[in-house]
Amino acid sequence: ERAEFADAPEWPAMWPALEALIAGKLLIAYNAAFDRRALAAMCARHRHTSPERGWRCAMQLARQFLGTKRSPTLEEACAQRGVEGGSHRAAKDVEATARLLKSLLSTKT
Repeated sequence: ERAEFADAPEWPAMWPALEALIAGKLLIAYNAAFDRRALAAMCARHRHTSPERGWRCAMQLARQFLGTKRSPTLEEACAQRGVEGGSHRAAKDVEATARLLKSLLSTKT
């Protein structure tokens, strides 16, 4: 599992591109609290200020749309909407979250 990160850039090398990408943006993530904490921790460790405008949690939106008391996993929410889920890997989960949101937001109310 660690082998997939062997060629990954270190934080200082990739921060300028990430900073430019998220500056002033509203970030949406499945279980946004986790990603928000991870980003904040890395920024604090390297004395950066994260420039995003704010966060929204796709998991909370899915819970509301699906009418569940417990927050569904990404896989559960995708299965309930009939869309392909992720694989608990960042890129696949981002794509699955986008498919889920598209499905949820296309629901006629």
